[in-house]
Amino acid sequence: PDSRAELLADGRVRLTVPYRIETELAMEILRYGATCIVQGPAPLRRSVARAHADAAARYAGDEP
Repeated sequence: PDSRAELLADGRVRLTVPYRIETELAMEILRYGATCIVQGPAPLRRSVARAHADAAARYAGDEP
């Protein structure tokens, strides 16, 4: 209920979400894949980036 959504001039939406548990929010963000950008805070941004990089590495090889 404390989340805020702001429509940006370019059509994107900025969503501000208060949270206590970073891993729960990161999992929610990861559901949106490349369509979502975490602007901050920096630790959350790094956590999501690391999860995306780990997932991409799993698909980089020829092995299933």
